[in-house]
Formats: sequence, structure tokens, C-alpha cells
Amino acid sequence: MPPWVCSGPLGDFESSCSLRQCARFGSSIREVRQLRLTGSVALAVRGFAEGLGATRRLSGAVGVLALLALPLASGNIADRIGLAALLSFSAATTAALFELLSQPQRTQRSDQNPPDADSRSWTLVFLILIALPLAASQSWFKGSTVIAAGDETLPNGTAWTNHLFDAWVWSGSNLGGPGALQLQLPWALILRIVTTLGGSEGLAQRVWLTTLFVGVAISAAIVARALGLAPLGGFVAGTVYAFNPFTMSSGGGNVVPVFLSTQIAIALFATSVFLVARRRVGILKGALLLASTAPLLGFIFQTPPELGVTLLALPSSIGVAVWLWGRPALLKCLQTVGLGLPLLLLLSAYWIVPGTLQATTAATALLSGIDTWSFTEVRATLSNAFWLNTHWTWLHSDYVPYAVNYGQFPLRFLIYVLPAAVLGVLCIRRLWIGIESRFANDGLAVALPLIVGSLLVIYLSTGTRFPAGPVFTWLYGLPYGWILREPGRFLVVAALAYSLLAGILVTHLLRLSQLRWDQVWAPATHHLARGIRLMTSSRSPGVIALVSLSSLAIVTSYPFITGEVIPDDRGKFLPSAHVNFPGYWQSMADYINSPDRKDGALLVLPVDDFYQMPYRFGFYGAETFIPNLIDRHVLLPVPQGYFNATPGLAPAVGLTADYLRNHDWVSASRTLSVLQVAYVLVRGDIDQFPGRQIDLPQNYRDLALDPHLVLQKSFGPLSLFATDIQPQTGIRTASRFWTIQERAADLGMLTYIPSGFDLVTHSPIPGVPSIVVDRGDPIIEPGSEFRGALGGPVQDCQTAIPHASQVNADVIDKGGPGGGAFLELTSTDGIACVSQPLPWKSGPLLVELATRHISGDVPHICLLEIGPQRCSPLPDLPANATWSNYRAIAYPEPGTRSLVFYLTAGGDSLSINEFASVRLTSIAVRVSNSSGPLAKPGAPAAFLTVGGEGYSANWAGPAGGEHVLVDGLFDGWITTYPPGQPPNVHYMWTPFVTAGYMATMLGMLLAVLALAGHWYYKKRRLR
Repeated sequence: MPPWVCSGPLGDFESSCSLRQCARFGSSIREVRQLRLTGSVALAVRGFAEGLGATRRLSGAVGVLALLALPLASGNIADRIGLAALLSFSAATTAALFELLSQPQRTQRSDQNPPDADSRSWTLVFLILIALPLAASQSWFKGSTVIAAGDETLPNGTAWTNHLFDAWVWSGSNLGGPGALQLQLPWALILRIVTTLGGSEGLAQRVWLTTLFVGVAISAAIVARALGLAPLGGFVAGTVYAFNPFTMSSGGGNVVPVFLSTQIAIALFATSVFLVARRRVGILKGALLLASTAPLLGFIFQTPPELGVTLLALPSSIGVAVWLWGRPALLKCLQTVGLGLPLLLLLSAYWIVPGTLQATTAATALLSGIDTWSFTEVRATLSNAFWLNTHWTWLHSDYVPYAVNYGQFPLRFLIYVLPAAVLGVLCIRRLWIGIESRFANDGLAVALPLIVGSLLVIYLSTGTRFPAGPVFTWLYGLPYGWILREPGRFLVVAALAYSLLAGILVTHLLRLSQLRWDQVWAPATHHLARGIRLMTSSRSPGVIALVSLSSLAIVTSYPFITGEVIPDDRGKFLPSAHVNFPGYWQSMADYINSPDRKDGALLVLPVDDFYQMPYRFGFYGAETFIPNLIDRHVLLPVPQGYFNATPGLAPAVGLTADYLRNHDWVSASRTLSVLQVAYVLVRGDIDQFPGRQIDLPQNYRDLALDPHLVLQKSFGPLSLFATDIQPQTGIRTASRFWTIQERAADLGMLTYIPSGFDLVTHSPIPGVPSIVVDRGDPIIEPGSEFRGALGGPVQDCQTAIPHASQVNADVIDKGGPGGGAFLELTSTDGIACVSQPLPWKSGPLLVELATRHISGDVPHICLLEIGPQRCSPLPDLPANATWSNYRAIAYPEPGTRSLVFYLTAGGDSLSINEFASVRLTSIAVRVSNSSGPLAKPGAPAAFLTVGGEGYSANWAGPAGGEHVLVDGLFDGWITTYPPGQPPNVHYMWTPFVTAGYMATMLGMLLAVLALAGHWYYKKRRLR
């Protein structure tokens, strides 16, 4: 800064030295003239900056007025007002940018540091921020109940923690898959500690959710302190970050730990960067703080897009630090990241390796397409984004009963006051907070990137709708663009920005009046009347802002205080989110987990039709609590899961259930043996639900008549049956097996071979008996022109729920496989379907077709069995964007009088699916034994090794063995020599998972050594 220019505490040009004064210091006439010219330039720059400041304040004021007008509008008008607010604030931030760049910058930092110096005040702030959310969160819990609804399952059961670090686990929907229970390590530790000390799972859940909620408030206050805000500013930042509409609404009528963890991790990333950039901690401590987020990041990785949001916080925070503190901050941040990032990777290796392996099994067709989550955008508007709530569940009182209150006065108005207040800092002439940045107007310099980030995520949160639609769709189409799925989640960035802006506003007003914390706290506690007068006097605008902003945050998030965030009254059909978990379930789990029980899997009946099921004890939600309770393999395939099930498992379980329902005890015993089932659990507490055809417990009321099942014990409505055989579990060898060349082979083919033999999908082997499938004439084949009943007319098969039907079917002449015709089913509201009765008498059917998924609901087929009135168990269709072939064998249930074949697709959003090359064929099965023409004298015998796990290319068997599919489900290897005992069968990725554990232990050792070295070095310096 030139010596003739003086700046006051607010960074304004207060005065300038006169030319006569300069001459007195010995300046020559030439220097005086140069000073006159330079001073003129300075005055011009000052005028330009003031003009930009006026533009900023005016644009900001227009944006604030637009926000305050939003409660008065709706529909398209609200969209236009929201866009006006967005554009006004964007203009204000642009003006602020040039205003800051046009002003002189500090070259040295001041030694003053008021916020950090008041450690006692900060301690008190942290204590209050612990107490406030801790007290509020206790209203969420009721007695001995647990919180569970929707995707958030019951917390009951600790058996899963026994397999926390297993590389391969059974989930219920598969016969084994890459294990990723490691991601839940933080929750597992709390669950284990509480239950080991004698507490319940409900208490563990209370501790877990309370800790996370308190952590959200504390993390924002830590960021505020790292930035250099006043303690009172940190208090309001923590309050707003915990109590805001985003935190309240993100769970959709629940409190979701992953979302709370994301809020904490983002704040911790920012804290580590700002502390290092401001030289409040050294590079080593900053790196260790960065690395300490490893377990939290693993927990967040259960929802990969959330992890993407979290990781973006690190480079964003570095950018803010460089903007505020210049190149020295960049060098320190890069050194911190250079040291902390490798350590973070080492500490995260325990979950990165298994998490990545599990991600390869994700049902990407159900997750990545925009159409699969477009229903969540029904509230994705600018008017909703500004108050941080675009969650779709707020249109459904069954999920969020209190949502209706936010459409009424005063909440309809108050929800926009807080955003208007914090974004209104753009209207303040000089925003001074004293954080030693390189800008004189340091408050505006901090607020600028926060507001820009908020406006960006508010814009993107509208997703495919107005106004972000074209830009968002383009971004989503980029590699890994699926991370942008459900962009309303990005409002977490705006939530943190809003909280820090509130802290900046309070800090500015406190600095303006030079009001210290002890001037407020001591009078308020020891002299209440004087304290009240002080807080409400004109000299206390900061305290008034503190009270106002904190009160606004709490009032607009009142369900957090009253406990309504966990609703009890959820309409006519949904039960309370507070669940009394019945003791009979735990008693059953304790019984079957006993070492006295025989080995083998547990088959759970009735069969699920959806991943959320209704229970009579007052629970409607995800079924994962059952595998969590049972410490053995569980067979409970659930439709529409996030990860691919073992191919063929759902049809196999469905076929077994058909046998049991129809008293075909022999066939049921055969399939139970192949599935390695030792026990069958019939859930008598499954309930009906409107609009769903649920397999009910009464369908299995005659199971006690099965001569191959014994009723072991009853636990309330639960009936546990034991099979009369000891299933062969684990790795085994067999020399007695049959082969079948049919790719669609499944358990239904076992009826054609003798008991005790395995069925291997393989070409005929000399000396090994085989099954040959002969096709008859097609009973349905629309041909290359797609003619017949399947070509239309279209029907709406959604009859259970009243709706405005909008379905369509078109036969497209060209573009199908081989250039032929294909059927396109389109549904906007309802389920589009076409059907054709089959001239079928008896026997299995071969179903073949090709599908292409365009958008919305994935394609489906149903071979409706008239009589049983249910769809024959068949594998799911592929849901790929290119033509994919499908082939499966259907075994109509006994008692089926006739069959009707359906092609269906649709739901409550736009769905387009295409079908081609449809053919249904009756098949006949004939048997060829080893003495037939396939046998060759002198041929070597073949040996089979069965792995006992679901078929996966990631398993390796005996050396030289050929990897095959056994019984349509399991891994197997054929060798020409007897395998060793025990056979060498192993999961190929186990060494990599183990290496990840070793890397994490190395990281922990390095972190401890670093801390010890730092402590020792510091101790020696003090000497």
C-alpha cells in the first residue's frame, strides 16, 4: 500500500497525506508530481470500487426482496421470482468480486486475533452446542422403541458384527458376495460397546444418532473458529447447521445417519484446510485431522454420491483459503494434502478395497439412469432450494405429516427469512470481521465464495427441471456423472454456507460495536436485568442478530425439538416410525444362533415381493434386520435391491415356495437340500398392504404335514421348521453328477435326475450322464413383424391404486435385433402391458426374448398362472440401454389351469421399454445315461468340486479345473483327477482385502509415531 494512503479498521480510505506534507519529507518536485498522478488514479479506483459496491448492495437488496416475496407466490410465478432472486444474487456476487479485486490488498497479516484468543468463550460455546442438540434429539426417542421406517431398517441384531471384516458374506439376496460390512465400522463399534455393557440396540441407536446430531453442530462451530469468527458467531453457525430445513428434511420423515455423517465430514475437511491456511496449526496436525475422517468417509460410502459431495469439499475449501490468504496458504494447503492424503488412503484402505469390490456388483441399471430417480424431482424448484428443502416426501403426508404446516402462516414466511438474512450480507457496505485476510473488506471476501457455492448448488439442485435442466443433463452424461444422482443432496453445501454466513453476520455486528463475549455472558448470568438491557440496546446488534438467527433456525426446524421429525401418525396404512421390536424375534435368533443347532442355511418365508415389507408388530421397511439377527446363511431374496442378487436364487426360492404351498413335499425336500437349507422360518407376522399381492403366512399353514420338515419350535407367530437331512455345506467333492447344455438350467431340472446327483451346466462329457432339452413348436412367436396379441392393444395393469391412466404401445417396423420390428411400451402414469393367453396343457416352457431399456421403470414379464393367480418364478429381465437377450425356463405351479403371458413396464413416472424376438416354446426333457452313445471306452473319469458359494468368476478352484455352474446356482470345477483334500477353493480377492487391513494398521502406526514425535519435539523446544 503506498505510504500516502491510510486505511482505517474497516479497510476504507480514511485519509491521504497532502502533497505539502510529502514535500516536507524531502520529496522532489518530480516526486510530488508523480504522487499527484498516482493519487488521481487511486481516487478513480476508489470511485470505481464505490460504484461496484453500490451495484452489489442494490442487486443484493433486490434478491432479498425476491426471497421475501416467494411465500406470496406459487407455481410458475414462484419459479420466476426464484430465478429473479438467483440472478440478482449472482449479479451482486459478480459486483462484489470486482469490488474486492479493485481495492488494495494487505501484504502482511495483523498480529491481532480476537476470536482465537478467547478460548474460554469458545469452550462455553462448544458446551452449549453439545447440550442443545443433545437435549433436542432425546425427543426423537420414545421409551424402549427403536426408530425404523422405509430404507432405515431396525437396528436390532448384532450377529452381523461377527462378520465385520469378512471378505465374502451372504446378504440374504445372494449366495455370497463381496463383503463390505467394513463400511459400517463406526456404527458397529457403538452397537458392540453398548450391547456388551448390557445396553439394548435401541440405546445404541440413541447414542449413535445423538452423537451424529451433536457432531453436526460442533463441526460447524469448529469451522467458524478455524475461519476466525467470534465465539458468538460460532454459536449461531453451529445452531443453524444442525437446525435447518435441509438437515430436517433429508431423511424424508426419518433421521438418516449417512446424511448427518456427510455434514460432519464436509465441515472437518474445511476445518483442516482453514486452520493450516491461517497458521493456527502446523502441517502435521492439519494432515492428521484430514486423515482422521477415514472411518466417517467409509460410512458415507454406503451412498456413493454422498461421498462424492464430501470429497469435493476438500478442493473447494483449498480454493477459499487461497482466495482469502493468497499463495502462502496454497503452499501450506498443498503440503498438508500431500502429507494427509496418503495417510488418509492408508487409514481408509480397510474399507476402500472391499467397498470397491462390492461396488462392482451394484445394480447400476436400477441406480444410474435419470429415469430411476426422476420421481424425486417433483419439488426440485428454486423456491424450495433457497430454503434448503427439495425432498419429494414432503408431498406425502404419510411420510412427513408435519409438512403441511410449512405451507401455512407463519412458517410459510419464516422459512425464507433466514436465507434472506444470510444472503443479505451482500447489502452491507463494509463487512468487517477481522480474520486477517488479504482483503480489507474481509467479511465480504469470506462471504463471496460461500454465497457463490450456495447459488451454484441451489441452481444444480433443480436437476433436470427448470432452470438447470440442459446443463445438468449434460453433466450427468459425463463419465461418473451418476454421482450427481438426486442433486438435492448437494444442498448440504448451502446448509454449511448459510450457517457460516450467519456466523459472519453476527461477528461483523459484534466487531462493529466492539462487544466482547464476557460483556454479554457475565451480565446475563450475574445481573440478569442489566444483561437483558445490554442485549436489547442499540449497542448490541450482534446479540440481537444471534438471538434472531438462532431462533429462526430452531423455529423453522421445530420437528427436531418436538420429536415430530420421527412421526407416529403416518396415515391410514403406514405404522409409526417408533417400533416396539417384539421379543419373539430375538428369542428365535438366540435359539437358531446357538451352537447346538445344526449347520445349514435358513430359508425365510413367505417370499418377499418388495424390499420393504409390512409387519403386524408395527413396522414397514427394509428387511435387512433379519440377516443382521441371524448368525448363519439366510435365504431371503428381496426385489429391487441396490446390489445384484445371485442369478437364479430368487426363482429357486420361489420354486421351493411353490412346492411347499402345493404339498409337493418330495420336490421341496430336493430343492431345500440343494440350497443347503437346514431350517425354514415361516413369518406369521407378515401383513397385507394395499396395492400389493403379498405372499401371506396362511399359504404355509400345512407345512406341519410335510414329512421332511419337523416343527422345531414356535416363537409367537414365528414357526421354525427343521429339515430331516443334514445339508452338505461348504466345499465338497462329488463324482456323481449329470450335465446339461441348456444355459437356462435351474433347480426345476433336478426332477429329471436321480436324487443325490448334481446338475452341471456343461457340454456332454464322455462317461457322464446328461440331460437333453428338446424344443417343441413355439406357442407364442410374434415374428420379425411383431404381430399378434402382444402387439396390442395396450392395457393399464395398475388397477389397485386410482390414477389417471396414460399408457401406450407402438410396434416399430425397424430397429430391433436383426433389423426387425419391436414393441415399445410407454407409460407416464400406470403400468403399460400387453398380454396373450397360451395354448398350454402341461410341462415347462422356454421363455426367450430381447429387451432394451430406455427410461423409467425397467422391463418386466409375467407368466400368470391361472389358478394359483401368481406369476411363475422367473429371473429378472436385463435392463440395459442396448438390446439384450433373455432366456429362462418356467415351471408352472401344480394346480395351474392355464397361462397368460404379459409384457409390462411402468410406474408413476415416464417409462419407455422395448421388446423384440419374443418366443415361448414347450420343451421336453430326455435323459442320456453313461452307457449311451456319449460314452467312450477308456475315457478318464471326471470329478466335480462344489464350492458352496454363489457362482462368481472371482473364485478359483483346483489347478487345471474348468469353472462350471452347478445346480444353476453354485460354483463348481470339473477336473480329470481327484482334487486334494480339502480342495483348494478360495476367493481371489481375499489377499487384497487383507492387504487393505495391513495398510490401515500401517497408517495407524504412522499416525501414532507422528503424534509422538511432534509431542517430543515440542517438549524439547520448551526446555
